[in-house]
Amino acid sequence: MLLILTFIIAVVVGVTCSYLWNLAGNSTQQAIFIGVFSTLFATAIQRSLLKSRIKSREKRMESSIEILVQVTRMLWSTGMTLEMLMKNVSVHLERVAPDIASEVSVGLARIQSGQAREDVLYSLSKCQPYAGLSEYFRLMGQLSSTGGQAAGSVSHTHLTLPTNRE
Repeated sequence: MLLILTFIIAVVVGVTCSYLWNLAGNSTQQAIFIGVFSTLFATAIQRSLLKSRIKSREKRMESSIEILVQVTRMLWSTGMTLEMLMKNVSVHLERVAPDIASEVSVGLARIQSGQAREDVLYSLSKCQPYAGLSEYFRLMGQLSSTGGQAAGSVSHTHLTLPTNRE
């Protein structure tokens, strides 16, 4: 949806520039050239802005992944169910790590709507652009499928989460 919207905006910019150029008394060929150039320029600017937003979101997630792991360890040790754990993570991390909290909330909503926990968690792990969060959801999927028998991996060992540092 966002890509379609950015394309529409770029086309509107191009058509507007072309119209204004033609309105100023220039030739139709020049107006078409200006319109195409304006569309390409607007597309390049929007692409650059989207890339920078993606990078900044990735950096925010990278800086927050350790907090997520620590909160998960603490909550898991209290004996919560996976759904309760996800709800508490999304509530408690909403101010500290809003990007991660929203990803966890999406997973929780899908589970509460009736989808299988393992399926939701594994699909979330596959669609994450950040490797650390992908690994987290994969581990939660394993915990769900083993019925919590792998809980020692959360509470006693260090969860190794790869980072995307460049």
